[in-house]
Amino acid sequence: MTILSIGSTNVDQTYYVDTFPEAGETIRAVSSRVTPGGKGLNQAVAIARSGGRVSFLSAIGADKEGEYIRDVLSKENIDIHLKEIPGISTGNANIVVDSNGENKIIIVEGANGNINRKFLDDENKLIINSDIIVIQNEIEKSTNEYIINIAGKRNKIILWNPAPKGLINKKYLKFITYFTPNENELDYYVNDPNLSMEEKCNELLESGIKNVIVTLGARGAYYQNKNERGIIPAEKVNAIDTVCAGDTFNGYFINAIAIGKSFKDAIKIGNLAASKTVQKKGAMNSIPYADEVYC
Repeated sequence: MTILSIGSTNVDQTYYVDTFPEAGETIRAVSSRVTPGGKGLNQAVAIARSGGRVSFLSAIGADKEGEYIRDVLSKENIDIHLKEIPGISTGNANIVVDSNGENKIIIVEGANGNINRKFLDDENKLIINSDIIVIQNEIEKSTNEYIINIAGKRNKIILWNPAPKGLINKKYLKFITYFTPNENELDYYVNDPNLSMEEKCNELLESGIKNVIVTLGARGAYYQNKNERGIIPAEKVNAIDTVCAGDTFNGYFINAIAIGKSFKDAIKIGNLAASKTVQKKGAMNSIPYADEVYC
């Protein structure tokens, strides 16, 4: 099955610190690095490195950062569709990672803000000819709704990774095959965050979503659909940087689905791949290759 990732492309500036600064506090970083990133890009790379057949549709600026992204992706096994947007910079993210591997991220959308209906109409065949569509929330809500509507009416498998937080019209939820928030994001998408995990997921399933997978960090992932529910634990590892763990999970999970793995086995594969990611620093460069996961 062929997979299309539609979403953001960023250049990440990451700062490693002992502890996060308080409001108004200036601290020294232990180190810093610049790497490719963006949830759309990361998930496309994760799919490719897991062995999947993936296309990536995104926007970059006509700048040196955009050239850097294009050069980096040319070395991955991805069918690349990057549109240069004149006069607008490539998207970027500023990331702070503390000594526990936890992170805080600020995004400047840049060229990603031009991924709109007109942009998609020019690449409509990509959506129509793909079996699986992967989307995230680093592009406009109306754009995601447009993608879901096109793909859903053609019975495509749709994975929606709802990060950063942002609602879509409820009428589109019936087209979502896999909904993959983390715990914090899950609370945003339900009416009462004090409900149990099962009750929260029931609410989402009643809205029309077919499968909910809640990533739990070091604890693994909780899954629920109308037939089954449970937790699949994560590998116990020493995490040094959790940036891109969720993107890695999503990429490896959806390719496992594409190659015929069962729902629970695909989650196990996503967990294992994410456990490899958190043991490395950086975003895209921390995504493991298939021989590291399937060994």
